[in-house]
Amino acid sequence: MVYVIAKLDKSARARLSWIQSFAASFGIVPKPIYGHITLAELPGRADIAACRAALADQEAFTVDFTAVEVLPQEKTVAALAAREGALEAVHERIAPGMNWLPHTALLRDSVMNLNWVRMAMGEMFQPFTARVERIEFMDGDEIIDGIHLKGETA
Repeated sequence: MVYVIAKLDKSARARLSWIQSFAASFGIVPKPIYGHITLAELPGRADIAACRAALADQEAFTVDFTAVEVLPQEKTVAALAAREGALEAVHERIAPGMNWLPHTALLRDSVMNLNWVRMAMGEMFQPFTARVERIEFMDGDEIIDGIHLKGETA
């Protein structure tokens, strides 16, 4: 399975890492934030060319993070991104009709009561805007391809 991800800018990753750090009060040391929103799952690497073509003219864009919530089915605390604007348009170009909740995972734990952790993170959370300048294709933890979007700064 190949995942298509929207990579967030350095400032957004730092902000999400800061929010994530409040899990330490529960004795949890989360994995570092890679800082992305998964856009789609592709059945194989052959679909990368089609995605690249669909995104050939895509400008860098912003995403609004609106809340921190627990995703019980995934046993995850996540920062939720608004499903609108360019983010939604990009998703629809590469995965039309696919059920999707745009988010960035902050913490996964199958044992801990994540509602307590979410409350600690949520107390410090304030909505913010992140910039997406790159789309990456990942197979497991390996980045196998990527696209710099037009107007990216780095």
